[in-house]
Amino acid sequence: NTALVSDYITSKGFSYNGFKFPVLDTSLTQNTALAARLANKDDLAAVYYEKLVAINMQGENDLEMYQFLIEHYIKTKNKPAFDAVIAKAKNFYPKNEYWTEVELEQVDKKDKIALFAKYEEILAVNKSNYLLSYNYSVELFNYVYISDPKPSDFTSARGKLANAIKSVIELKNTPEANLLMAKSIYNDTYDAQEEYNKVKGAKPADIKLRADKKAIMIKMADECILYSDVAIAEFLKMPKLKPSEKGNLKSCYNLQESMYSLKGNVAKSNEAKNKSEAL
Repeated sequence: NTALVSDYITSKGFSYNGFKFPVLDTSLTQNTALAARLANKDDLAAVYYEKLVAINMQGENDLEMYQFLIEHYIKTKNKPAFDAVIAKAKNFYPKNEYWTEVELEQVDKKDKIALFAKYEEILAVNKSNYLLSYNYSVELFNYVYISDPKPSDFTSARGKLANAIKSVIELKNTPEANLLMAKSIYNDTYDAQEEYNKVKGAKPADIKLRADKKAIMIKMADECILYSDVAIAEFLKMPKLKPSEKGNLKSCYNLQESMYSLKGNVAKSNEAKNKSEAL
């Protein structure tokens, strides 16, 4: 009722001793929206909040208004309004990661191409966001190595994954990121080993080809060991390991056991095995 009276006075241009109400009383509009929310009239609350968004309100106390509208538009499936308000919210509150989470939640997780496109779009303006970059790498990893059957774009996706993990490590050299890279290389050794096993015959050309492919496998094993070494060192610096961290450390040792075995280093392979079992 107060809002209606205010709108009426403003529409008539009434004044009193030189005082005139503003065209939009922001405090009254905020309180009216809040009253509507408390009365469980979200559609009406949205109408009043939209007036404030239209004039680009962007104070610290206005953050909740944008969050409310975004959730309201998701609930009412109003995509044009959602797109418009989240664009403003991201511009006014760029450090708030809520917008990123909400945008990703709107993408069908089964549509990996759309999901990756959204990650890349968001990362283009959030290059220093470690968690976002890491989660993108994990999604890519699962797509490349866990998908059954292999995705049709396996080769290009694998290259994209390697670059993505390197970017994560450049942002923050965490044990989790190094372990992810080690796991990725470990998986690649399977394909390399299959290629090696395909080479038959005793001709000089066959022997050389096998030696070349073996050298590739050894190089990959060395890289896997290198990244897992970094992860192990970081995990061992922690005063107390959480169960998930202990599990990751165990994975590092398991990778090294396998890679040292591939290299023919039985002593190192057994050492890694013993460390894993000790956990």
